Amino acid sequence: MTPEARFLAVSCIGIAYFASELVFRSTTSAHAREWRDSKHFSILQILERFERMLSLAANVWAMLLLMVASSFVVLLLFLEIVPGMVLAAIAAGIFFFLAVQRSMEAYCEWQAARFEERLADAIDIMSAALSAGATPAGAIEAVVRWTEGKISREFEEVLRRLELGLDIEQALDRMIRLYDSEGVRLFSQALRVKWYVGGDLAEILQVSNRIIRERNRMRIQSSGQMSGIRYAALFVACMPHVLYACQLILQPQWVAAIHADALGAQLIYAALALQIIGLFWLSRILRHEE
Repeated sequence: MTPEARFLAVSCIGIAYFASELVFRSTTSAHAREWRDSKHFSILQILERFERMLSLAANVWAMLLLMVASSFVVLLLFLEIVPGMVLAAIAAGIFFFLAVQRSMEAYCEWQAARFEERLADAIDIMSAALSAGATPAGAIEAVVRWTEGKISREFEEVLRRLELGLDIEQALDRMIRLYDSEGVRLFSQALRVKWYVGGDLAEILQVSNRIIRERNRMRIQSSGQMSGIRYAALFVACMPHVLYACQLILQPQWVAAIHADALGAQLIYAALALQIIGLFWLSRILRHEE
């Protein structure tokens, strides 16, 4: 593989990952993570949550071992592409491991945000059932009957645990652990108030639902406002590589001269590393939630 092709391969991998960071992760994180117990899950907690969310029949330690083995394979492939750059290959292996971890966490956050959006409709069904005279358990059963997907499965699990005699805390534990967000916690608090204190559950749910729908509206609004920044960042990030490819096609001797010089090759890879660091920092700013 020529030095030019190696550089394009490395740059495309880095830019593709952080493009997904800017477009995908920043749209959900600020609204799906503020209420969890620890703002930074350990790797085992991330794997456990990811495994439960996808209902995988896999042990978290086996998944961790697979991630480590895959990172080692990436390290060897990098050494094959760029011989002699041991430190860069180690950095590539570590980067791959962290990228997989962040992608899993981003998927869980995205699913939590989607669950919160659908929760508003489920609460409407519960409120209607309660207004018609149904019990809280009957209202949950109505949600199971008239919804589908993850909402139906999670409410069915809550109903099953209640029928087994578990208290409301244990019944809601799975939903909160998997789809932890402010909307889910508001809903769970409303059910706890009904079970332990009493009162009009329909009225409490209606108030909670107004807050959840306002959060959904704010999520859509903020996503639209930040989309221009994200796309501008992607344009600025991709343009140097587009120009590099154009120069490689139109004036290949210019690019070959850069890679032929040892200092030139180091500088061009250093520029790529600085750009990836900048994109990483920008993605952190776009999803900042403090």
